[in-house]
Amino acid sequence: MDTSKTSLLENQVNVYENFLTRTRRIPLKKTMLDDLKVACQQAKVTEHDILNLTFYLLLHKYNLNKEVPIYSVTERELEAVSIRYADSDSFYDIISGFSDGNVYRQIVNFTQLSNHNHNYFILREEEIKERIEYFFAPNISYDMVMIYQLQGEDLSCALLCDKQTKNSLLFINQMLSHFELLLENLMGNIHMPVGRIDILDKKERNQQLYHWNATERKGAGQYTTIQRFEEMAERYPSRIAVEHLQEQLCYQELAQKVNQCAAVLREQGVVQGTRVAISVRNSPDLVVSLLAIWKAGGAY
Repeated sequence: MDTSKTSLLENQVNVYENFLTRTRRIPLKKTMLDDLKVACQQAKVTEHDILNLTFYLLLHKYNLNKEVPIYSVTERELEAVSIRYADSDSFYDIISGFSDGNVYRQIVNFTQLSNHNHNYFILREEEIKERIEYFFAPNISYDMVMIYQLQGEDLSCALLCDKQTKNSLLFINQMLSHFELLLENLMGNIHMPVGRIDILDKKERNQQLYHWNATERKGAGQYTTIQRFEEMAERYPSRIAVEHLQEQLCYQELAQKVNQCAAVLREQGVVQGTRVAISVRNSPDLVVSLLAIWKAGGAY
């Protein structure tokens, strides 16, 4: 499989160099092609609908809000697609929603899109070749774009991402692998609840379930969380301990705030085992409160 840095944007690559791109050629097995054709016939949908919904489900498995639509192009018109489904529904139930109303489709104009919204697209390559500038307007945010071409037994996919971070390329490659596995599992288990359809291969599953959870180390259990924190504050006082939006606290600053808050809690009668309620928004103050309650001997 080709994961070299290339682009289906051809001569436009310099114009849209802010995109990170990876491509993947997915060879479709005969059984998978047969399953795809049967699914299309039974649910009265197109292959584009199948790939559209697969991409949609993949984004949801990545914890995308189900209320956020994805956009595709049908006969040169931009279409917003959102789906109402439960994890207990099968893929067949979901694709059947194109006819029973559970799939919400609306023709929209690019002028309705905003740079402030999360915009996800899945496009056929032939739909964008002639008017590439129409699909990549400078005033629109493109969080994720999948461009595909289906020819015979080959499905070629390009995934474009505008998130320029050091892990973006790794993320794109991982997402393409998950898309391939999800499509294969959906076609082979079209009547299985989608909540039970996996996107992890055996190696990745072992890594997440066992390797990343192998956290045993010498001395574990000899120190409390507060003792560990105070040890870190003593060893690395100037390191950033908490960061939220534009606010940062180094270990020394955090330790000072924790000590002050813990002293106030003790004055208020918090002792070993006292339960303390917390009502604080996500912020450095929340971390201070939690650590201070532990330091005072309480629980939250």
